[in-house]
Amino acid sequence: MIVTFYSYKGGTGRTMALANIAVVLARAGHRVLAVDFDLEAPGLARYFEEITPEPPRTGLIDLLLAESAEPGGPDWRDHVVPIERNLSLLAGGNQDRDYPARVLGFDWGEFFRAGGGEFFERLRADWSAEYDFVLVDSRTGITDTGGVCTITLPDIVVPVFTANHQSVDGVVDVMHRAQAGRQALDYDRPPLVVLPLPARFDGRTERRSAQEWLEIFADRFEPFYQDWLPRGIRPRQILERTKLPYVAYFSFGERLPVRSDDAADPESLGYALHTVAKLIENGLSNAAEVVGLPTEPPAQRVRTDEPRLTVLRRRRRLLPVAHLITSAIALVGTITLLVSQNVALPFRQTIVLAGAAQTGYFDNPEVQRILLRRGFSVRITQAGDRTESPVDLDSAAFVMTTGALSTDALRSQLESAGRSSKSYEPFYSLLVVAGRHEHVAALASAGVATPPGEPPVLQPRRAAVPRPPRPEADVERPRRDARRRPFRGGGNR
Repeated sequence: MIVTFYSYKGGTGRTMALANIAVVLARAGHRVLAVDFDLEAPGLARYFEEITPEPPRTGLIDLLLAESAEPGGPDWRDHVVPIERNLSLLAGGNQDRDYPARVLGFDWGEFFRAGGGEFFERLRADWSAEYDFVLVDSRTGITDTGGVCTITLPDIVVPVFTANHQSVDGVVDVMHRAQAGRQALDYDRPPLVVLPLPARFDGRTERRSAQEWLEIFADRFEPFYQDWLPRGIRPRQILERTKLPYVAYFSFGERLPVRSDDAADPESLGYALHTVAKLIENGLSNAAEVVGLPTEPPAQRVRTDEPRLTVLRRRRRLLPVAHLITSAIALVGTITLLVSQNVALPFRQTIVLAGAAQTGYFDNPEVQRILLRRGFSVRITQAGDRTESPVDLDSAAFVMTTGALSTDALRSQLESAGRSSKSYEPFYSLLVVAGRHEHVAALASAGVATPPGEPPVLQPRRAAVPRPPRPEADVERPRRDARRRPFRGGGNR
């Protein structure tokens, strides 16, 4: 099995994760080859310096140059160095003074035109036959070598990313491109499987941000989990068990936490690396069992008997009584509205209040709650509060005056328009509601207001004498001001 470790940006800990997982798999008895394909910035060999102090004398770039000079001639085994039992390394190359020139001088376009695709196909077949696992450290970003590592070679891609949108978005885009490119290959390949791997994840000091980013990871990478995640297991559950925590100690130098960290501690970096290695070892199968998650119980076997023929007699079903009662009530209500010429009454939802003097009162959340509970939504206009600002009687459902001047102005306006009006005083306060008779009736029936029995004419202005509130009114009482009296702009409104 060939597994590519890829990152869109540098500094994710991709190479560190690969080196440690290679050690875990090798010590589990598997034959492992670690390949440094990051030719522009090779560094995989440094993680094994504690095990093999001798630096590699050759590597992948030397193999590619030999193949370019003599196609089919070189043996890739000559460029592989042993690390420890079951673990071998194909480094980037000999890190001498000429190494940058060899890398920059290699022409990838010419190499593929001369049969480079067939070379990698043979290489892939040989690696798969001689090793249980080949772990490839890919170049970052979008490059020619990155395409070889994410499309041509691997069975599984492990994108390593950190908690920032640039890293996540770049990885998601490249993985989608790799899956599409995989389908366009001239060689038979199984579908590409993706194992997202968050790295350098600090969930101890920034718990809230950590939870938010886990949700972002689960949402963005969900399509890739659908290919292998067992039913009933959410991506968030796997992410919580595979994320590589940030440990300051291991951020210095090239270290192997799996050799020194306590792998039994679920919060340790060694534990997370062992978990990812176990997933790869199982080919991402039995993922729930590997990470210790409960799976759905197997479906119970359905008992099958000999088929039987059953004859059912169809019964006539009567219309449920509840439906009849509901229909009758609706019919009676419709007839009532037609007779009273108030068919549109149920659809009236807004009462327009002209004048801004009572704006503060209607901005009160409790007043709004009471009115909404009664079915009224009040919209206050800024007109009609002064004598020079007449009320638009065609848009106002009721008017609240602020004093004698505005009262007289409204009276003159109503008389000139041939409108009649009726005033109400449901509370002893500055808030006085007057409206069409159906509004008044609704308020009165709800116990909110009590209309007087006078005929529908303007009432004369009375002296401002304080008086106690009427017991019939259900009020929200702002400050008292007996000088403010209401008048209704009536008529056809």
